[in-house]
Amino acid sequence: MMALGKLGGREPNYHSDCDVVFLYDHDGETDGSNKTSNSHFFNELSRRIIKLTTGIGVHGRLYEMDGSLRASHQHAPLAISLHDYDEYLNSGEVPYWQYQGMCKARVIYGHSISRQTVEASVREALLHCPSKDLIAREIHQTRIELERGASARNLKRGVGGTMDVEFIVQSLQLRHALDHPEILVTGTLDAIKILTATGLLSDDDGQLLEKTYEFLRSIESGLRLMDTLDRHDIPESLGQLEQLAFLLGYDSSQALVTVCDRCRRENRARFTHLVSK
Repeated sequence: MMALGKLGGREPNYHSDCDVVFLYDHDGETDGSNKTSNSHFFNELSRRIIKLTTGIGVHGRLYEMDGSLRASHQHAPLAISLHDYDEYLNSGEVPYWQYQGMCKARVIYGHSISRQTVEASVREALLHCPSKDLIAREIHQTRIELERGASARNLKRGVGGTMDVEFIVQSLQLRHALDHPEILVTGTLDAIKILTATGLLSDDDGQLLEKTYEFLRSIESGLRLMDTLDRHDIPESLGQLEQLAFLLGYDSSQALVTVCDRCRRENRARFTHLVSK
């Protein structure tokens, strides 16, 4: 099992989805009297894991796990072999958004040899991401497309939201990993520290992005503790806004909104500057 997203980056929030993909060692057949193909066995096992994890029982749901994610292309089986995964990574057909996803890929379960194989394949793909001169443009375009449909209050996909910071980090990782392989760490904040240490981010930019990212994620945590309907949106209701401000230690809702707006402006300014270079 390989984790992606917030789980891969060791930065899940309250109610965060668990994004995972499933891989198995090799094609062939299972042992025993009721033989079946490894593909059938591991796909069925993967479906059962998702069902058990996401099913609602007496005490509620354990985790939210996305069953639509695939290790390769959209129409691939739920679980694929390591050989097929490696072939896909070397096919020249991997879209940039999937390279971005691999920046947070982390093997969370499996045999030690299989783990090393997957980690090596992912690392090699990230080091040799093709057309490095196009990465910034592609990531910039993807980010702007993701803003569509997001409300102005959205702290994730909206202008200056957490995605601005994550896309800055992933853009720098994909463009410079071959010369600075040490920047390939999965956590956003850890990556910002290393990108700053290597000089790929200025001290000012690194410190500011750390601060704004932590701040916006803390608001998301507050919203989820309040169990609001929109987990990424600053509340429109004054009552909810005041409750959020109190939860986060602000004297007033206006003080919280002022800081939030400033952080988002700073994020967008740096996204425009760093991802458009």
